[in-house]
Amino acid sequence: MRMDEIGWHSVHGADFCNEREHSAGDYVFLLIKSPCQIAVNGEMQKFPAYTWILYTPDAYEKYGADGEEYCDDWMHFAPDAQEEALLKSLQIPMDTPVPLPKGTEISKLLREMCFEYYSAQLHRLEMTDLYFRMLFYKLHEQLVRVKAVPAADSASVRLRQIRDFIFRKPFERFTAVRFAEELSMLEPFGAGNPQPVVLSRGVRLANMERIGCEGKHVRCHVTRDEQYINAVYFNSGTEFRNMLDMDRCDAVYTPNINTFMGRSELQLNIKNLRCAEPNDVNAWIDRQKGKFVDAI
Repeated sequence: MRMDEIGWHSVHGADFCNEREHSAGDYVFLLIKSPCQIAVNGEMQKFPAYTWILYTPDAYEKYGADGEEYCDDWMHFAPDAQEEALLKSLQIPMDTPVPLPKGTEISKLLREMCFEYYSAQLHRLEMTDLYFRMLFYKLHEQLVRVKAVPAADSASVRLRQIRDFIFRKPFERFTAVRFAEELSMLEPFGAGNPQPVVLSRGVRLANMERIGCEGKHVRCHVTRDEQYINAVYFNSGTEFRNMLDMDRCDAVYTPNINTFMGRSELQLNIKNLRCAEPNDVNAWIDRQKGKFVDAI
């Protein structure tokens, strides 16, 4: 890769606007860290802070401030054939503005790349190449997270990666919410890519109630170790009495992150239940005796 120029945290006034009819003759990467306007199909459109765009050589460029101080990180470069292949394999959008969910992470990388490139270090060019690759790998991760591009890994490979992570780091708390977020990166689900189904053994059901027309569905909490997670079991109203009688159960479900009015919450969509062996068999028998007497 040939690095022509790179800059970090360049600040301009609220009236700043840059326009080039045929780009700068090389690739230009911009990370605009303030609210901005960027020309798309010849018309200026507003974008939030931490929007990035990769201009190809000879592309029309026009971008600027949006009524307040403008700030960006940038670099001019010419990739070699191997790096062009990398950009293509990662499905990096060209000449298209992309808002980032985690822009500060990318800005930190550009800062390190800038300082390394202008340093007097022995391997500054080799290190700049490594930062360049890391930059676009990180951009690809964020594109996958916001579902702008599909994940490169197959669902089975991704599930093995999640499983290996859990077992390699037993000391690290791997929450149900994080698990659901990791699984969501396998979307879109459908033919050829079914949604993963999870089995949890020995859980309890609490706060059960029938919902929907004629009580067709059941809403409840799935609980274990003093943790309560919202759950819904569709088309299970006829099983409500049996569910009340369960002490512990094995639950098969799909975890989902539901977002409403900016608030995200984990919900389990239960697919099936079965009674699990109770921890205290004698206590369970005593409870069942009481229910039998009540029934008589």
